[in-house]
Amino acid sequence: MNTESIGSTIQAISGHPTMLGYQYLQDAVSLCIEAGSFPNRQVIQVLYQSIAEKYGTGTGNVARNIARATDDCWDHGDQEELKNIVGHKLADKPSPAELIYYLFRYLSK
Repeated sequence: MNTESIGSTIQAISGHPTMLGYQYLQDAVSLCIEAGSFPNRQVIQVLYQSIAEKYGTGTGNVARNIARATDDCWDHGDQEELKNIVGHKLADKPSPAELIYYLFRYLSK
């Protein structure tokens, strides 16, 4: 899976795709795909730490920006495309970790 495909999928559900959080979200999904698994209960330690090191920032900044991107997807993004990715309609906004997981699962098919 190339980063262009990941980026296109994320852009399809995004509201404001130029937000920094979308780049971090793309990197998180890419790391999961490269590893072949989702790091359950270690999202901050594994994914956010790797992204923070890549960009020379802190894990808190990465977490905050991915959370903002998740909010943006939910509030301003394409809900039908999100439903297609998740496989069903979500009753509530997904957590950032859930969104990363759904994107990883969808793009790994």
